[in-house]
Amino acid sequence: MAALRANIDEIAKRDVPLLREVDKNFVDKLQAFKDVTRDLIYKQGDVKDEFRSNFESIISNLNTPNRKALKDRLEELVPGVTRRVEAVKNLRQIDSFVSSKEFSKGFTSPM
Repeated sequence: MAALRANIDEIAKRDVPLLREVDKNFVDKLQAFKDVTRDLIYKQGDVKDEFRSNFESIISNLNTPNRKALKDRLEELVPGVTRRVEAVKNLRQIDSFVSSKEFSKGFTSPM
């Protein structure tokens, strides 16, 4: 069966324009995806294929030096993702501040 697949692959790549380049690009993207998921998703046990328990922490700390490789791989797969993560972090900080007592003090009457 493997020989048949190899033969079909060889004929297709010879006869279909740009198929070789598309195939190589797909293989490269698939490997990048596997590299990213290795850092973010459990691979075994009861939680297999679930996000790691520290997923949110990993993502929110992409700008730290020890996360540079992961950040680069994520950016390759999803351009602009780190900018979006920063936006979400900023929105959470604003929400936290608005929910705080310090913020609400400014809107209470002094009675």
